[in-house]
Amino acid sequence: MKIAIYPNYGSIYVPLFIKNQLLTKTWIQQRIEIATIVENLKSTHEEITQEIYDLFVTHNSNEVNALSYLKSSKNNGLIYVKESELKYGQTYMIQIVDVDTTKIWKIGEYDGAEGIEYFSEPKIIDKSLNLGEW
Repeated sequence: MKIAIYPNYGSIYVPLFIKNQLLTKTWIQQRIEIATIVENLKSTHEEITQEIYDLFVTHNSNEVNALSYLKSSKNNGLIYVKESELKYGQTYMIQIVDVDTTKIWKIGEYDGAEGIEYFSEPKIIDKSLNLGEW
């Protein structure tokens, strides 16, 4: 299964052009929908260079020809979006990752940077004491 995560430090942001397409209310279903939406977006560039990224970050998102996202044709599972509703205009990375749903998993987070974590079965060290380790 594919799901959207926010791998950079900071917080989560869903831009209006994606938020308006979300049909479900549960956060996990929304993450799955975001992944599908991102994958179906047209690429804006063949490759995102530092120069392209810098122009996107510093460009006023309210201008007529401003891009609402950056997406490389070489990396279909990654986009950059810029916060347009607030005055700070922070840029966020949304990444699409594959999740192995045959394993128990969660979206792990450290200081806002997300990743997929899998739970392992406990190893029994002493069955008579029911002592185990992960």
